[in-house]
Order: sequence, then structure tokens, then C-alpha cells
Amino acid sequence: MTTGFGAISNLLSDVMTWAARTLPFWLALLICVAPVSAVAQDNDLEPGDAILGTWLSGAEGKELARVLIYKDDGRDKGQDGGLDSRRVNRKYFGKIVWLEYPEFRDDDEQGMAGMTKVDRENRDPKLRGHPILGLVILKNFDFEPDRKWPWTGGTVYDPENGKTYRGRMRLEKDGGLRMRGYVGIPLFGRSTWWTRSLP
Repeated sequence: MTTGFGAISNLLSDVMTWAARTLPFWLALLICVAPVSAVAQDNDLEPGDAILGTWLSGAEGKELARVLIYKDDGRDKGQDGGLDSRRVNRKYFGKIVWLEYPEFRDDDEQGMAGMTKVDRENRDPKLRGHPILGLVILKNFDFEPDRKWPWTGGTVYDPENGKTYRGRMRLEKDGGLRMRGYVGIPLFGRSTWWTRSLP
């Protein structure tokens, strides 16, 4: 007759034997499923998302800055930090995440030498005290793959003069990003080239 303790002991022994025999199977399954899961997540990306990431900008004669391009499926956050009332779906935005010179230089003509750079040229006086770092300068770009400039319909803000331009973007063969800002028609605009950068 098997005692209660002996029965439990035999049951535990059987469970341990089963686990030892099936462990390789479960490990193999885990190894196979993990990459599939990762690929599935990557497949969630859309063609227009090729532009996402951090870019080093810097037109000739201008200071370097890094701009993070991201997609916002919700409501656009204005420069004042508030939420616009209108909805924007699957639009592309860009904000400044790094500055070569985060403070105004020693020879600053407005007497702000050494102070953190703010959006002092903004046309709206209420926004002139907001830091440049974190400022959203690209807004509401759509992706239209059949166009020569696939990312279009958005605006580009230049904190150096406080002006907002219509904008369009495209990826070049070398992996760079060509940005064009203009007023009226693209013919009378200016292009700059951005390069991929580490975050």
C-alpha cells in the first residue's frame, strides 16, 4: 500500500521527469516565437514611417540641431503646450531635442548672453519665453507615396526669424533627408539637407 506521502512523492517525481523531457521543446518554441513577434511589431510600421527618428539639421551658416521626427495619432500639441481642438490622424511632426549651443552666445546683440535659448523671435509675444529645446518645428506632414516629395502638406517653423513656412520632405538615395520650406510656391523656397543622427 502506498502512503499519502509516497503518492505525493511519486507524483512530484513524474512531474519532474515530464518537465525534463519537454523542456527542450518549450525552449525551442520560445526561440521561434520571439523573432516572429518582433517581425509582427515591425510590420506595424507604414511606408511613411521611414522618416521617423532623429536627424541632424544645419543649413549653411546656421548652428547644428537635432530634430526628432515622430508620428502623432492624437491631437497636435501647440507651441504653447496646449492641445488644438482639431484632430490630426497619422501626421508627422518634428521637435528640437538637441542644440549645438543651448545658450545665447557671449556676443548676443539682445543682451541675453549665457541665457537658455528661447523662442524670442516668435510673432506671438506670449510664446517668446518658451525654450527652443523641445520646440515643435515640423507640423502636420502627410505621406503621399506617389509624389516626388512624399511628405507634404505640413509647415516648418524657423525659430531664428519666427516665421512659419509651408514644407515638404523626401528621402534621398544616400539616406539623407531633403527639407524644403517655402512661401507661396515651392519654386521660391530653400532646401536643406539633414542626416541621420543618434538620439
